[in-house]
Formats: sequence, C-alpha cells, structure tokens
Amino acid sequence: MRIILFLLFNAQLLAGAVPHYHFSEECKRAAKEIFKLKLDLAQNILEQEKKSDPDNLIPLLLEDYIDFFRVYISEDELLYFNLSDRRNERLKKLIKGPEDSPFYRYCLAEVQLHWGISRLKFEEYLGAFMNVKKAYALLKANQKAFPDFVYNLKSMAVMHTVVGAIPKEYRWGVEKLGFEGSIEGGMAEME
Repeated sequence: MRIILFLLFNAQLLAGAVPHYHFSEECKRAAKEIFKLKLDLAQNILEQEKKSDPDNLIPLLLEDYIDFFRVYISEDELLYFNLSDRRNERLKKLIKGPEDSPFYRYCLAEVQLHWGISRLKFEEYLGAFMNVKKAYALLKANQKAFPDFVYNLKSMAVMHTVVGAIPKEYRWGVEKLGFEGSIEGGMAEME
C-alpha cells in the first residue's frame, strides 16, 4: 500500500500537478487590467494562464478580484448572489496550496476580505463580520510567519478601513474581538 501511495504522489509531482503560487507575466498583466477595470480582458488573459499552468493558484485570486469589482461597482444584488458560490469553490482550491508560501494565507484572506466588503455593501453585517474576522486572523498569522511580505501590509490597511466602515451599532462586536481601525487610518496606511 505504501508503495502505491508513494508512486501516486511522485507521479503527481512529475506531472506537475502540484498546486503552487506563481505571479507569472500573464498574471501580472491580468492584474494591471483588473485595476484598470478592464475586467473582460483580464478574464481572457487568466483563461489562457489557466490553460498554460492549470496548477497555478494566483489566477483564482485574480478572478476573485474580478468578481469583487463586478459586484461592488454594479451594486447588483442578483449578481452578488450568483457569484457568491464561486467564493467557496475558490477557497476549496486555495486551501490545497503549499502552506509554507506567504501567498497561502494571503490568498485565503483576500477572498474572505473581498466577500466581507461585498457583504457590507448589501448590509449583511453578520456575514461580513465573519469574513472580515477570518481575513484578519489569516493576515495576522501571515504577518507573523512572513513579516517582510509586503502584500500583508496592503491588506491590513484595507482591513483597518473596512473596520472603520462598520456602522456604529455593530462596532461593539469588532472592538470586542480586538479589531481596530478607521477609514482615515486605513487610507493613511495605504499611502
């Protein structure tokens, strides 16, 4: 039995079927297009990247950005509900990535953060709180494990801004769990 498991594992390695994080040139190009809000173009680039490197997990993160921007900008509640199933699919795939990479917790946190912000938009405060809580814990752990990973700092600034956006009647919950932040403080950190 051990021999069979050993052979299966090594066959996966040889076939390149090991999930990994690679910010390829195409991923970088897609990210630039996403932040220019050229979402369809970015999606097309990512489709090609997924064909050329199907085990790269970075396209999942970038596709989540696309969904986030589509939902947040459109304010379309039906679109929000239709795309929310993708969150769980992405998290299931991202959790298979190598845990010793700084992108592991970061990617999981980003997906949680995107959906936390989206839930705030549609006044789903409890769900938003749960997503933000998960994202915060992941980012704190990642910051401890990889203190020089600059993407953590960006996301923590966003977290502080999100906490500042929570209505005052719900703020007691986040403060009780040790979350702090303000819109002004988070924006200053981004700069």
